Amino acid sequence: MSSYPMFEFRVLVEFDSKYKMFVAHCLNTGNVVSADDSETVVQMMKEVLEDEVFHAIKYENYSNLFCSSAPAEIWRKWHALASVQAPRRISLDVRVEKVDLHGTEPTAELE
Repeated sequence: MSSYPMFEFRVLVEFDSKYKMFVAHCLNTGNVVSADDSETVVQMMKEVLEDEVFHAIKYENYSNLFCSSAPAEIWRKWHALASVQAPRRISLDVRVEKVDLHGTEPTAELE
């Protein structure tokens, strides 16, 4: 079994002083979540990414997972922070069974 993860996501967590809350940006997917404290925002982003990965694997649709990335400013902030502080690694807990879409006829109802 490989020790390399299937996906690696980079997430920037920062405090927004204007709105007085923590904000997490996923650089790879463009997902954004906010919460009152840093641990909650990390947990929320973890859940969002687990859900996104679950659906990408289940339906073999990886293009939606990476269809929108964070703005360049967020990437610059992440790289600046990563150059002085090692990123915290968090594993996602995703278990799925693939959906077999072969052998089924597409259906639609029209009125």
